[in-house]
Amino acid sequence: MADFVNSLIAAGTLVATPMRKLAFFHHSVAEYFAAGHLARLVPVDSSVIRHCLGRHDFDQVLMLALDYLEADKADEVFEQMLRVGANMALGALDYLEDRRWEWTRKALRFLAKPTTVLDQDIKISWALSRLRVVEELAPDLLALVEVGENVGGHAAGLLGTLGGSHRRHVLDLVCDPSRGYNFLARLAESLTDVSADEAREVVERLEVFPLDEDLAARLWRGDEIDELVGLINGAAGILSQLSVGAILEFGRTTSSPLVKVIASRALNSNREPRALQFVEQCILDGGDFAIVHLYFQLKFGRPKGAPLPVPPAGLVASLTSAMCEGRQAKWAVPVLRQLIQAFPDLVVELQAIPGDSPFWAAVAAYLGGDPNGFFRLLKTVAEDGPHYPRDAVEALEFLDTDWQGHVDLLVSLLRRRDLRLAGAILPHPGGRTDGLGVELGDVVWWLEWLQEARQSVRLDGAAWKLGEFLARSTNEATQARIVECFNTMPSLRALTAELILPHMTGVTLESLSRSSVDWLVAQMEVQPHGFHPSPLARLATEEFVQSRLLPLLIDNPSDLLRDNLVKTLEEAGRSHRRRYVDENGELVG
Repeated sequence: MADFVNSLIAAGTLVATPMRKLAFFHHSVAEYFAAGHLARLVPVDSSVIRHCLGRHDFDQVLMLALDYLEADKADEVFEQMLRVGANMALGALDYLEDRRWEWTRKALRFLAKPTTVLDQDIKISWALSRLRVVEELAPDLLALVEVGENVGGHAAGLLGTLGGSHRRHVLDLVCDPSRGYNFLARLAESLTDVSADEAREVVERLEVFPLDEDLAARLWRGDEIDELVGLINGAAGILSQLSVGAILEFGRTTSSPLVKVIASRALNSNREPRALQFVEQCILDGGDFAIVHLYFQLKFGRPKGAPLPVPPAGLVASLTSAMCEGRQAKWAVPVLRQLIQAFPDLVVELQAIPGDSPFWAAVAAYLGGDPNGFFRLLKTVAEDGPHYPRDAVEALEFLDTDWQGHVDLLVSLLRRRDLRLAGAILPHPGGRTDGLGVELGDVVWWLEWLQEARQSVRLDGAAWKLGEFLARSTNEATQARIVECFNTMPSLRALTAELILPHMTGVTLESLSRSSVDWLVAQMEVQPHGFHPSPLARLATEEFVQSRLLPLLIDNPSDLLRDNLVKTLEEAGRSHRRRYVDENGELVG
């Protein structure tokens, strides 16, 4: 035996690993042998499949094993794979040749069933987009199109690849805004090789799309119109497959603001100078909708390190006007910053910014590349009395402020206890306040303010930012005091669990008191999971899942408790590399 093993090592089939172990030179070899062994076990004890489905590291083995099984057993295993993880089953089709179309049909029909739960919509739609399809599958794809959302959109794109009347039907769907953003965006991603004639048909239909005067004005201003955002992005995805010349022809000759917006959007990230010139001209003509497209042009539409082209006369003034009047400030601010960095002489055009507000003056200093002046002006706000101009507070939200070295100023501004101001100076998730190591002694004061902020529906985004600041930007001692408050002050538990604990990486299950853990478990029976699942999704150990959570799922839970448990177990399973529940919330393994 030793000689045999040594010969395998010498041949490179086996390799030595730490801890005096041996492994195959590639994991696929182990998966191949495991699949063959599994195929021999299944006819004897089919329960082994449920065990394997509970572990993510067996996914590839299960896929390979299908080709080794008898037809009836292979069908049984594939159907179990569909119920446990449809995206996994769709991925298995890449490994199969025998009966591929038969199994593909099974998968499509499973997804189209009204009883199929598509909680993993994004993953399923991604796996679906990679399918190979044939004409015989057209009826099943048509049924799946009606499921809608990401899955329906990718199904429509696949249907369009079959050509003929199917493709014409799919192009008609591009012009149907009722299908929604996800559907139309995924359709545009999946429908490839669009011809100029096909694009022209789409544009001709959009030219006569009904727009009243108010809707047209809102489009021109760049307002995000919920009922049209999917149509715009989907149609832009179709047009973006054409040459720049063809897109510009549509954009320059149209009298429809909708087509103009779509053409501008289709030129996002395009590197040809004339694409940039078209977007700039739209802004000069008063089309604030194009400011976001200019942002993406400047950021992604040129080779790395390539100089910016000189902006046309009046562009900075148009951007400044849009920013000061609250139109597209989110995009105008970074565009102005980039232009002025490249062309410092343009700073003189910032004189149009109102000078009677310390906030506007701070914005002008930031855009002009004067960080010292920026922080000096903000300090006057922090030291000012209880009343101060608030006309440009929102503009601060779109500055990429680096608070490193200015932590005391940041804290003093936040201590104004003004939620609007907090929402403006705190960054979006993952921004520049992460890891600042802020020391906050009186954490109860901050938690009570967060409690007030949580009740403000109009400014709930600011409450989320404040919660993330307390979780990510504070030092270990402050975070320990926040956890202590969670353990000892029941009145503050709900907001801490919702807004802080999901983002606090240092907290563990062991740092919570028994009563706190019991409270978190009990909350799953009375509180919907909301945007984030229970903090237990991240904190739960495998032992905790087995001893506390799985028994609750078995014990005939209420619909609310069941929903919360499933979400929590799915999230915990990803951390543990386990699959505790299938897509219908049933136990696996």
